[in-house]
Amino acid sequence: MCELALEIAGVVVDVIEQFYRRHCSKKNRVNVQKIVSRVNGFAAFAAGYAYAMGRVALLSWFGMAVANALELTGEPVQGGLLVGQLEPGQSVQYRGKALQLDQQHRFIVALDRDAEPELVLQVSSPASGEKQSMNTQIYPFAIRNREYSIQHIEGVEQKYVEPNPKQVERSRREGQWVVNARRQQRAQNDFFDGFIWPVRGPITGVFGSQRVYNGQPRRPHYGVDVARPTGTPVVAPSGGLVTLAHPDLYFSGGTLIIDHGHGLSSTFLHLSKLLVAEDQQVLQGQAVGHIGATGRVTGAHLDWRMNWTGAGGNVRLDPQLLVEPMSEWVALPNESIESTKTGD
Repeated sequence: MCELALEIAGVVVDVIEQFYRRHCSKKNRVNVQKIVSRVNGFAAFAAGYAYAMGRVALLSWFGMAVANALELTGEPVQGGLLVGQLEPGQSVQYRGKALQLDQQHRFIVALDRDAEPELVLQVSSPASGEKQSMNTQIYPFAIRNREYSIQHIEGVEQKYVEPNPKQVERSRREGQWVVNARRQQRAQNDFFDGFIWPVRGPITGVFGSQRVYNGQPRRPHYGVDVARPTGTPVVAPSGGLVTLAHPDLYFSGGTLIIDHGHGLSSTFLHLSKLLVAEDQQVLQGQAVGHIGATGRVTGAHLDWRMNWTGAGGNVRLDPQLLVEPMSEWVALPNESIESTKTGD
């Protein structure tokens, strides 16, 4: 990466020298602003090229192309959710995809469990005095890494490590239902007012934790587990539309998905009872189901997961980062609730 940085930096220096010799001579002087504008345009191009090559860290080399006026709120950490605010007429892209804006020109970006150390947004603004012309600015943001709990367990019987092919086939079919339910990109924006816990209780499983059986890594846990007795009510953490309500998926049992808008959704697993139906609008705090031990688990609890499908991806984010800590409950060890599920 350093060699690439030096190479691009050398090109930038050569371009500056060429502009200086051509436009800053006594015989051919031009407005300095024109020179700065052209060099800035080249630097923006080089910064975009560096990002496309997976070298986002090089953006800091091109100070003229990188701005710092755009502010994001939220946790800039793996698994976090960030909220941005634009001015009227502006648009924003992430990884080459336009992000949805609400009427207040707000947008969101979610960060996956293993998100890269730098987030890069591209904001386009109307150019002053020029019709149908846009200025583009690059905004890099540092993202903090997290350490996750990894358990290594040896001596597990192979039948528990390799699932039955018939079970795999069923889970894949049901998994597609889940994918379809999360693809919504509706304009609803209740979630900008914040989230509440769907149920309160001891936290028995955390986002990002992972188990390795006989040297074979299992899929990380993408939710937060809250242990309460079967029949405990579960409420909607924010308003939204029910896009999936199924009483018995193979791995997750009673499963409910609420689309909150802008590609952001909540999924509730292992429910014993569903209180709402698909295509039904729900409000924050409304009861939507009961905790259970359905699916492939060994104890009653709620597994709350959140996904963001904006920018054409499927990002799993940490629900705990969006709610207030439950100080009245003492978290239990992660392994206190066993689960064999592998779904998302």
